[in-house]
Amino acid sequence: MASPSYGPLSFVCFLTLLFLLVNTVQPLCHGVERSALLHFMQSFSISNNASISSYAYPKTASWKIRGESSDCCLWDGVECDEDTGYVIGLDLGSSSLYGSINSTSSLFQLVHLRRLNLGGNDFNYSQVPSGIALLSSLTYLNLSNSMFYGEIPLEITELSHLTSLDLGRNVDSSARNLLELRSFNLRRLAQNFTGLEQLDLSSVNISSTVPDALANLSSLTFLNLEDCNLQGLIPSSFGDLTKLGYLNLGHNNFSGQVPLSLANLTQLEVLSLSQNNFISPGLSWLGNLNKIRALHLSDINLAGEIPLSLRNMTQLSQLHLSNNRLTGKIPLWISNLTQLTLVHLRHNELQGPIPQSMSKLVNLEELKLEYNHLSGTIEFSMFASLKHLTMLQIRRNNLTVLTNISDNTTLPKFKYLALGDCNLSEFPDFLRSQDELIYLHLGRNRIQGQIPKWLGDIGHKTLSILILRNNLFIGFEQSWELSLLTKLQWLELDSNKLEGQLPIPPPSLIGYSISNNSLTGEILPSLCNLRSLGFLDLSYNKLSGMFPNCLGDFSDSLLVLNLSNNFFHGRIPQAFRDESNLRMIDLSHNQLEGQLPRSLTNCRMTEILDLSYNRISDKFPFWLANLPELQVLILRSNQFFGSIKSPGAMLEFRKLQIIDLSYNNFTGILPSEFFQTLRSMRFSDLKEFTYMQTIHTFHLPVYSRDFTYRYEINLANKGVYMKYWQIPNVIAAIDLSSNAFQGDIPQSIGTLEKVNALNLSNNHLSGDIPSVLGNLANLESLDLSQNMLSGEIPQHLTQLTFLAYFNVSRNQLEGPIPQGKQFNTFDNSSYEGNSGLYMKHLPKKSECSEPPQHPNLPKHQGSNNILPKDIEWIAVVIGYGSGLVVGVVVGLRVSARIPEWFVKTFGRTQGNRRRREVRGVRR
Repeated sequence: MASPSYGPLSFVCFLTLLFLLVNTVQPLCHGVERSALLHFMQSFSISNNASISSYAYPKTASWKIRGESSDCCLWDGVECDEDTGYVIGLDLGSSSLYGSINSTSSLFQLVHLRRLNLGGNDFNYSQVPSGIALLSSLTYLNLSNSMFYGEIPLEITELSHLTSLDLGRNVDSSARNLLELRSFNLRRLAQNFTGLEQLDLSSVNISSTVPDALANLSSLTFLNLEDCNLQGLIPSSFGDLTKLGYLNLGHNNFSGQVPLSLANLTQLEVLSLSQNNFISPGLSWLGNLNKIRALHLSDINLAGEIPLSLRNMTQLSQLHLSNNRLTGKIPLWISNLTQLTLVHLRHNELQGPIPQSMSKLVNLEELKLEYNHLSGTIEFSMFASLKHLTMLQIRRNNLTVLTNISDNTTLPKFKYLALGDCNLSEFPDFLRSQDELIYLHLGRNRIQGQIPKWLGDIGHKTLSILILRNNLFIGFEQSWELSLLTKLQWLELDSNKLEGQLPIPPPSLIGYSISNNSLTGEILPSLCNLRSLGFLDLSYNKLSGMFPNCLGDFSDSLLVLNLSNNFFHGRIPQAFRDESNLRMIDLSHNQLEGQLPRSLTNCRMTEILDLSYNRISDKFPFWLANLPELQVLILRSNQFFGSIKSPGAMLEFRKLQIIDLSYNNFTGILPSEFFQTLRSMRFSDLKEFTYMQTIHTFHLPVYSRDFTYRYEINLANKGVYMKYWQIPNVIAAIDLSSNAFQGDIPQSIGTLEKVNALNLSNNHLSGDIPSVLGNLANLESLDLSQNMLSGEIPQHLTQLTFLAYFNVSRNQLEGPIPQGKQFNTFDNSSYEGNSGLYMKHLPKKSECSEPPQHPNLPKHQGSNNILPKDIEWIAVVIGYGSGLVVGVVVGLRVSARIPEWFVKTFGRTQGNRRRREVRGVRR
């Protein structure tokens, strides 16, 4: 058979086919790079907790050493150059990587890399490696949200080919910024990266002004400098960045005016200036930015009416104007912005009705109007046309909401609904069809009767946050159980009329408050199955029985335990375990007895311990000094006895600032060394004004805002109870009154220069009033009454310029009463019962005569009864009469704003009602 012959055309076709075959096969990756990738993979473990993204998965799981998958160019997240086979892209974002990285990492052998994404992992507080400079071809670098820590190395500025750099959102679980960039490096970065198009430094601590050199980045289309602790003015040179489509300068410390040059940024689609300290910023220039889709101007001291310049922003989808001082009515023209999906106007001073025309915003998904002065009556059916509305929050206004909905009206499916303070008198029946609810707030209404059973039916799959506090509920219809709400994380039933046994919610619960009700009976052991609880507040009920052992041996998630004002009896069990994270323990106003459990020393995170008004019988617990975070110790009205002189070396109470040992049976002298242990009361040179940790924040993944629990401390002055939401760190107070202490007042008290209130009254103290008390320059309240003190009142006490309350009555003092300054404000009751005292330059009896005699007041014997109001006193800086809170805080921190500061931060109330606000804080 003759061999086939091939012509020239066939040969050409054969070569072409061979060429195509060769060039369509992706080359195997280079062995050196394959080995480098494998070593890099092996230096990390895979952890489900290493990525917060719901889309996270371990991409390196596809990296195989043998078989068809051994070609690293086929590995998930790896990109190779088609011509050379070199690795030019590595995308391991949200890959669940956990471990450390440094400059010796094999990653830096991939010198041909152009794109590198390591964001969304957990590099365990590693520093950004300086070896990153070896990847000199990089055009894209993403190290965001990956637990990198420390100073960003200067070497990163050598990556001059970068067009996109993302180092943002490296924060820990407490929202602490982990990365730092020196201002010099920011200037260097702006000089070197002239081709940069995207820059994200959010949550990088820069702590400086913004250099004008940033205007060199003229190619920028995306700039995120949120939460960088930037200061000073926003440079007008920002107006030169005319290609910007995204600009975020929020959550900084910018001041002054917003520069008019921002009007040049006509390509902007997203602008955020929220949470800065601008001075009444004018926003007329906003009218130029007609491409804006998202505008964030919350918390910038914006005053006056909602800016008219917004009405031409026809592309606007998101409008954030919360936490300002906006007044006037919600304008009717807002309904012309038909692209709006989100309107946040909460925490302003807006008045008038909610315009009916807002029902025209058919694309609206979120409407937040809470914490304003809106008024009038609205039909809830007005929201029926807003089919996409999933979040509606109109609580804390003066609205009356009518919730009767006709049968042929279909409401949107709400996920977040807040109708608190809306004058509701019955449970809204339209909720029967709301089976997608995640958050329901009906607090502070007048809803009576029982919590309906159908709430458990419609909420068992989704309902996570339920707030029904401050109503008139008496129980649960047909005794349905809270455990049916299997997704429930946050529950507030405070201040109702609930009776019967304590309802037990599902194990998913994080926060549970049911205080101020009439619950009875013992705590069931099933409560201790709530292993995710962060706070538990059962106070102000009629619960009884023994203190449950399991509450001491609770999950390490529990931060706050409040069982106060109940009828628990017996001993506090020795059950507090080593892993305890309890910050606050309040067992006050019960009938607990016996000794304090020494296992309390395991609660090393405890900041506030209140055991007052019980029947505890024990010696002074020196061992509590082992609690390094203890700031408030209240043992008032118990049966503690003996000396407070330590039998051995006395430990220091390193952070203790409020101590109340009043109305006990302590005896002996006041030991000088005891006051020397109060280290935090000796110094008042605080570098910053902060608060004791009476507020704890709980993150609920199902909600865009965190929830806070405000722990309220009950403090009293002259029988008037007050509740304090926050206690400034400048406060220090000592109350040792109504015991049986003897001997002299020790000179060492004069070293406690931070003390604002000192009460040693109703003891058996003798000797002179030490003149060193005049050294306590921050003292606002001094009570030495009902002792056996003698001698003269030291003239040196007139130097106490903040002293608002002074009482030395019923002693054996003599001589002239000091005159001048604060002493001119005290009346005769401060000195009565001292026959030897007289006002200088006047006859002895004319100004300070002997008052009518009163029977001796009884010493406290450890009962649980409330003592007469005219002798009640507890340690807190509150002063007296017209001098209320005009002391240390005036001089040290907020001299021009005392009334506003006191009302807002202390939130004083009287009586037994508790207050708690659920406030949003930035995530």
